Amino acid sequence: MKSKKMFVIILSICLMICNFSSISVYASSKFKVTSVLVANYYIKIKHSKVSKANYYNIYRKLGSAKYKKIKSKNKKTTYTDYKVYGKNKVKYKVIAYSKSGKKLKTATSKAVTFNKVSNNDFEKKVVDYINNYRSMSELQTLKVSQDLNKIAKIRAKEITKKFSHTRPDGTIRELIKRYQNRTYHEWGENLQNRIIGEDDNLSYEIFKAWKESPPHNENMLLKQHRYIGISIIKYTDGYYYATLILSGF
Repeated sequence: MKSKKMFVIILSICLMICNFSSISVYASSKFKVTSVLVANYYIKIKHSKVSKANYYNIYRKLGSAKYKKIKSKNKKTTYTDYKVYGKNKVKYKVIAYSKSGKKLKTATSKAVTFNKVSNNDFEKKVVDYINNYRSMSELQTLKVSQDLNKIAKIRAKEITKKFSHTRPDGTIRELIKRYQNRTYHEWGENLQNRIIGEDDNLSYEIFKAWKESPPHNENMLLKQHRYIGISIIKYTDGYYYATLILSGF
């Protein structure tokens, strides 16, 4: 009888210890978020799982601004943010929710800072987007031409005064086809001016706008094109002005 009673007491103590241990582990487990800058281009976000969480909302904070929701009801524990290229001090917050919508846990990441980005970086990314787009269409990628870059720079400055394929002096754009004793064939020009929001990826938004415009898209995918030149400048009116020159010379 005594041995049975002793067994019950020992079993009860064991159960209490086991329950206490499991509660401690759950209570001490931390909900963590990490954000990693990849090639000074985009940020990969990863967070730990939360018990009983059904989805996660992800928020981004730029500098001293407030957090802004960038992803709702994410089922995964990873997310890639492409819309922060060239920004400074980017932080993330992830909130875990139950199936019923109850907030379970919140975690924030450390700030990520991009290296200084110049207009040349934005221009290079647009070229990358265009060449990837051409590759997906089984077309030859384009080589950057310094001659075409110089022409694009001239035109980018000109369109801050008159946004048109007609130049400010009234001549037609074809007059710029001759530069440094070269003659350009199958020559095309894409223009764009835009205001960029704080959470926009300038390079991608410029490429996307051209892609969604049939004549500009046709220029980017013309089979005869072999060379590319680009210039992006920010003018005093707050707009970015972009000129893309494509040629088959």
